[in-house]
Amino acid sequence: NAINGFFASANDTTVIKDLGLENITIQLYTNQQTAYIGGFIGRGAGTISNCYIKNSSVVNTGNFSEWGTGAFAGCAWRSAKFTNCYAYNVTVTAKTIPGGFIGKLDDVTVFENCYAGAITITNAKYAGFGHATKSATVTNCYSTLDSVDVTDNLSAVKADKAGIVAGLVTNLADSAYGVSSEINDGFPHLLSFVPDPNQPAVDEDAASLNV
Repeated sequence: NAINGFFASANDTTVIKDLGLENITIQLYTNQQTAYIGGFIGRGAGTISNCYIKNSSVVNTGNFSEWGTGAFAGCAWRSAKFTNCYAYNVTVTAKTIPGGFIGKLDDVTVFENCYAGAITITNAKYAGFGHATKSATVTNCYSTLDSVDVTDNLSAVKADKAGIVAGLVTNLADSAYGVSSEINDGFPHLLSFVPDPNQPAVDEDAASLNV
């Protein structure tokens, strides 16, 4: 198999959390029958939480039949669990049918509180959130994209910016997300990446005297 992403692949025991990617380009060219490419991860298992990719591009110029290209992930398999993850302002170029957040949801994968917003896809056919081929579970996940000419798409909620904010911020208790007009053009952002205004600033000059 051909696999590519910032992380190419992850196994059942992998834990990836609290990581954001910005302004990157992930590319793959292959004529293999099976290939997976995603901006954050190519093929993911294990646990991925509180992660994002934004202002980036995913380019898959290979000729193959698998649906395995997405803004965040190419494929999720085995017992993968994605929680509080998003893709924002990502351009996806693929000759085969891509997904807005993920190309292919396989096996007994779980997705919770994830979204794909302001995604641009250059193919005429695509899935709004991703393609489900087996027993994937999707809870409180959103995409700004419609599903176009896809018969076996697992549909997350189709929503505009306001709908995603309501679902992931306003109406969600203990949400990992916040919203600000200065971040992601008002789409939800992960609070763990924003400095706490209630914490005092560190005086680097004073701190250096104590070294």
